[in-house]
Formats: sequence, C-alpha cells, structure tokens
Amino acid sequence: MTESTTILVVTLLGGGDDAGWLHEFVGDVPCRVLPVSERGLEDEIRAALRESPGITRAVVAIDQRFMGFFAKRAIDTLLERNISLPTLVHPRAFVAADVTLGEGARVAAEAVLSTGCCVGVHARVLERAVLARNCRLGAFSTVDPGTLLGEGVTVGSHCWLRAGLVVEPRSSIGNSVELGPSGVARGHIPDGTLHMVGLDAPARIHRFC
Repeated sequence: MTESTTILVVTLLGGGDDAGWLHEFVGDVPCRVLPVSERGLEDEIRAALRESPGITRAVVAIDQRFMGFFAKRAIDTLLERNISLPTLVHPRAFVAADVTLGEGARVAAEAVLSTGCCVGVHARVLERAVLARNCRLGAFSTVDPGTLLGEGVTVGSHCWLRAGLVVEPRSSIGNSVELGPSGVARGHIPDGTLHMVGLDAPARIHRFC
C-alpha cells in the first residue's frame, strides 16, 4: 500500500465512522480514517498531511451539523494543500446522463437524479432520495434519505433537507435552511429558515447566513 493510492477520510471525533461505507463507492482502495476535533480541525488535518505527504486524495465524512460549515472547514483545509476531493456516485444510484455533479459531491445507493439536475460542490444526495427533473442543489447542502424534490425545485447552499421531506414542484429554498424531517415544503422558503416537525410555523435563524 502506498500513500498515493490511499484515501484520507476525515471524520469528527466520537462519530464512530470507520469509513467502511466508502468501499461501496471506491472498491478496495485503501483508506485512512482521521478523526478530528471540532476546535482543532484545521491544525489536525494539516499535521496529518505533513506526516503523510504522499496522500493526494481525501473524503470528508462529516455530517450536516451547523449546516455543513464543519465540513466546509475541513474541505477548505484540504484544498489549500491541493488535495483532490473526488465525486462519489454509488453503483446502485440512478443518475441521468445529463446530470451535473460538482467536485466532492456524493450520490448514495438507490438515490435518483433525473434529467437536467445539477448538484453543487460537496453536496450530498443520500440513500433513496429523489430529485425530479431540473432540480438544483446548492453547495454543501444535504438531501437526507427518502426525501423527494419535485420538478424544478431549487435549493440554496448549506441546506439540510431531512429524511422524508417532500418539496413541491418549482419551490425555491434559500441558503442555510433546515426543513423536516417529514412534512411538505412549498413555495419560497427564505434564507436562514428552520422548520422542524412540531413547529407551528417556520422559525427564522440568522447565525448561518
């Protein structure tokens, strides 16, 4: 095993992620898991790369906490060292031929991306999520398992559409929005909206905008 073939997998301490899922995307390519702390994330990644200068590829396996900004911190640190962040498409995903996938995007098993869709850099479409025709998903956004985006839906950056949510066709969702789990979204959802199950009306938050 050489460092040039190894993929560095950046996770958060305590997450318990052994990167076993990654082999479904990349086969038997060797992986090195690097758990990092929230506070020292950047310094810990830089130290690991100094110790292993031959590593050229990485995957950031950090969830959508704080609307993807922890993941973005890790990604920015890797990019400053010219580390490649591959786009991952599961072999059991359905992705139409004309779909556009940004650098570092991930499409999980049994997800469906219909014709005309565009997925931004480092965005994630997770298991069994469905994006109908001509959907747009912004950078660093996550569509959770089982979520459905109707035709022509646009989603901004740093959004989290949680499991089981249905977004009606031609709706637009701003930046730094969290919706669901479950429920139905329609129309225009402004930047910085948090709408969880059990809330009587959408709450507006601004700390991520």
